[in-house]
Amino acid sequence: MGSLQYEGIYQYQMMLGVKDSISDGQREKLQQEIWEKEAVQDAIFVNMQNVTIAKDDTQREIQLMVLADETDLEPYIRLRDYKKKKPISWEKDQIILTEKMAEILDVKIGDKIQIQNEADIEKEVTIGGITQQYIANFVYMRQGLYHTLFDETTNANIALVKTEKLEKSQETVLGKELLENKEITSIRFVSDMQVDFGSLNFVIVALILLSGALALLVLYNLTNINISERERELATLKVLGFYPKEVDQYVNREMLFLTILGILLGLIGGTLLSTFVLTVAEREPMIFPKVIRPISYAYTFGLMLAFAGIMNFVSHYAMKKINMIDSLKSIE
Repeated sequence: MGSLQYEGIYQYQMMLGVKDSISDGQREKLQQEIWEKEAVQDAIFVNMQNVTIAKDDTQREIQLMVLADETDLEPYIRLRDYKKKKPISWEKDQIILTEKMAEILDVKIGDKIQIQNEADIEKEVTIGGITQQYIANFVYMRQGLYHTLFDETTNANIALVKTEKLEKSQETVLGKELLENKEITSIRFVSDMQVDFGSLNFVIVALILLSGALALLVLYNLTNINISERERELATLKVLGFYPKEVDQYVNREMLFLTILGILLGLIGGTLLSTFVLTVAEREPMIFPKVIRPISYAYTFGLMLAFAGIMNFVSHYAMKKINMIDSLKSIE
């Protein structure tokens, strides 16, 4: 999810907070100063503010990003249709809403919603597109539409900056240099957001390890139960002259067939269960991508076959220890 959001959707590397009270001349001077930095490739200024959107009885607070009519957002934030995964054709008199918020409000493209700005002015707008967004929710709007709705012009208070690929130390140096300008109030690198989110990977690894240990334990118990309940049968085969290898094959072929059948059923059930768990675990600011790569199925299949092979090795020694006389004398 972090990779899809911070590398696939966000194409900028740094976000600068700017005083919204600065004049156009000061903003142009600041923009020039940013561009003069060797590591900086490009930058755009936008306005971000908290607004309230509503549909029927459902309302939520959300961040509104207002950009100039002529500004091309694509090099900085990729707006992709949440179903077709294609670039959104953005009409200037419509807004773009993120996927999770559209789900919460239960709206679709073409629907109208209420939007209330920081001055508590409420207007009705049309949804022109619903974009993929895995973390945080936004409304995207053009400056012309904002002026038409609220009869005012916004001041840019955020700069989205594209930079070269920088090491952490280089980001720190660049941040310190930019903060020397009093018009810049804050700096946040996208790489810092990725590090914060990447901590969830440890939880995922722990879950995988625990699931593997559980699968191995279940197979071990099933193998022991299978052999202990069939000692008389296996002892009979030995008495009839079956070699140890033939007895192993007799049992292991059956176990391998059941293991493969169990893996196939488990992959189907696991896919459905994973989708359900991810959907239930979602919270308002985020959407979990329900994507399972083909290689994951291959890993699962291979790992379970490896566990089955270990159990076949264990069962070989367990069957060698069967006492034929005691087993055949036992009363079923």
